[in-house]
Amino acid sequence: MNNRGIKIAFGVDDKYAKHCGATIASILSNHKIENNNYKITFFLIGHLTNENKRKFISLKKIQDFEIEFIEVNEEQFKDLPIFKTDDSKIVSLANYYRLLIPELLPTEIEKVIYLDCDIIANEDISKLWNININNYLAGCVEIGQRYFNSGVMVLNLYELRKFNFHDKWKEYVEKNIDKIECYDQTILNAVIGHNILFLPTNWNLYYKNYNQVPYDKHKIDKYIEYNYIIHYIESKPWNPLCQHPLKSLYIKYAKMTDWEENLNFSFYTKSKSFAKIFLKYWAAHPLFLLNIKFWKAVKKRGLLLELY
Repeated sequence: MNNRGIKIAFGVDDKYAKHCGATIASILSNHKIENNNYKITFFLIGHLTNENKRKFISLKKIQDFEIEFIEVNEEQFKDLPIFKTDDSKIVSLANYYRLLIPELLPTEIEKVIYLDCDIIANEDISKLWNININNYLAGCVEIGQRYFNSGVMVLNLYELRKFNFHDKWKEYVEKNIDKIECYDQTILNAVIGHNILFLPTNWNLYYKNYNQVPYDKHKIDKYIEYNYIIHYIESKPWNPLCQHPLKSLYIKYAKMTDWEENLNFSFYTKSKSFAKIFLKYWAAHPLFLLNIKFWKAVKKRGLLLELY
C-alpha cells in the first residue's frame, strides 16, 4: 500500500451506507489534490453488500481516490452495551469499530482521520489532516470539560500503538462495563482523554454548540463559511421535518451519490415519511398535542420525527 496521501476511516454498515456516501461526496467536492501527498484513501470498516461497495466506488466520478473495505469480527463487541435511541431503534455495533483502527490499518500508516457517517465536510479536509498532532494520541473537539466528541478525530496511530491502546481499552471495558453510557466515546475519553490536542470548534459543529457560534439566519452564507465540518448529531438532515440551518448541504451532496434514496427529497416523499411517523407517535401518545412539554421540545429541537 502507498503510505502517501490523506487517510480517512469510517465505521459503517448497510443502514448508514447512503449517509456515509454523502459524507464522502462532500469531502471529495471540497478537496484539492495538489500532488500524491494529498490523494485520499478511504477505509470503510464494517459489513457492506457488494451493491453498496459499488456505489462507494462510483464516487470516483467526483474525484479519484483509493478505497479499502475492511471486515470486522463483531464477536469481540458482544458484551458491550447497545442502547436504544429515542425512537426505540437499536444503535449499530458500528459505533465501536473505530476502537479497532490502530490494529486494522497497516502499521506503516501512522495517522488517520476518523469521521462519523452523519457528517458533511464544508472545507478542504487537508487542513484538518495537516494539523500537527505529534506527541498527542489524538486531535478532537472538546464538548465538555476535557471531554471530547469521538465523531471527528485525527488519530495518531503511531502513538496509540506505542501506548498499547488495544489492550488498554479492553482492560477498561472489563473493569467498567456498567459505566459505558455513550458507546465508544465513553471508552475513548477514559483511556486516551489525558493526552488530547483539542481542535477548534468549527471542525465538529453540531446543534448543542451552535450557541458558541455567531448565527444570523439573514447571513447564512457567512455562517456556512465558519462550519468546516457539520455534525448532525441531534437533528438528522435526512428526516423530513429537520430544521437544521444547514440541512441543505447534506441534500446537496447526497444527490451526488448513486443511492436512489438520496435522490428524492420531494414534498411528497417528505410528507409521506412525516405522516407515517406522526401517526405512530399519535398512537403511542394520543394526548401529546395537549402536552406543553411536547411543544417545548418541538421548539427546542425543531422537528417531530426525532421525538419518537
